[in-house]
Amino acid sequence: MDESIFPIKPYLTYGWFLKGSQPVIKYEHKRRDKHCVMGALNSDHFIYELSDKLNSDIFKDFLLRLIGQFKKVVIVIDHGPYHVSKNMQEFYAENRDRFKLWR
Repeated sequence: MDESIFPIKPYLTYGWFLKGSQPVIKYEHKRRDKHCVMGALNSDHFIYELSDKLNSDIFKDFLLRLIGQFKKVVIVIDHGPYHVSKNMQEFYAENRDRFKLWR
């Protein structure tokens, strides 16, 4: 299982412009525009979820979806803020019989 955040902004590598000019490209983009993706897999399944933000509530809902489908799961987490929040610590303690947690 892992998650990733992809910012939405243009990535231009080349273009046609007058030699010596300094082109300016305007685009509508807010700093916080992004796609958040969570995914998990085993030998038979790939489960994913898209979101416009990532926090402990969204992460917890994804874990509940995994537990609902597979009954027991192994979760490997890093020290992301939504992994180690007080809310998640309580969730881990309440559901320790449903998954194995590795840090």
